[in-house]
Amino acid sequence: MIQTVVQYAWGVVGLTPGMNVTAQGIQAVPYDATNGLFELMLTPAIVALSLFAISGFYHAILSVLKSGNKGFEGSFRAVAYAYAPLMTGIIPMFSANFMAGWMLMNAVWGLVLTAIGLKYIHKTSYTKIVAVLLIPFLLGMIVAVLMMRSQVPTV
Repeated sequence: MIQTVVQYAWGVVGLTPGMNVTAQGIQAVPYDATNGLFELMLTPAIVALSLFAISGFYHAILSVLKSGNKGFEGSFRAVAYAYAPLMTGIIPMFSANFMAGWMLMNAVWGLVLTAIGLKYIHKTSYTKIVAVLLIPFLLGMIVAVLMMRSQVPTV
């Protein structure tokens, strides 16, 4: 929440651009304080829901692999602590490309922290943890490919 408030302030004073994702890639757009305020109000709910959903998905896979011995709470703690790098978002992002790179770096580091946390909390092997982290990624890739294929016009 702190990161979102600070990013909103940077956007309002013009230090951080808004981002628009198009078919051509990520483009910087003028920051819209009204949309930012709406995002600011929704952030607590979005963070809570995403933490529960991600933790639940990881824990379900751990349970199937018979490795979720510390319960959902253990999985939730690992994922919640892995969100810590998002605090680096208090640094103003001066361009959309810098922002996208920073977000990618935080996502990768968050996955590393999640893997470490899940391994030590559930006392399991990295082999199982890598499977836990790859399965959602692979499912997401499959869904993305299927969605793209459904939108390609046929001749």
